[in-house]
Amino acid sequence: MKILVTGSSGFLGSVFLDFLKNKNISYITHDRNNLQKLVFDFDSVVNFGGITPNSNIKNTPILPKAYYVANVDGT
Repeated sequence: MKILVTGSSGFLGSVFLDFLKNKNISYITHDRNNLQKLVFDFDSVVNFGGITPNSNIKNTPILPKAYYVANVDGT
């Protein structure tokens, strides 16, 4: 089994990666800090992607609509 983990550089995503490593489960990571070409060789997806007021997106302020787009539409 191989799992795609989105939002893997955030707090929850990184803790989940530690869990997968401890269980010797294969995974692929994908998030805005790690945008390599996505290979569609996985069995399931766990999504931790999103933005919060503490998200650092190229040092720009995050507008309220951006929260909705990233956390609702993006999911």
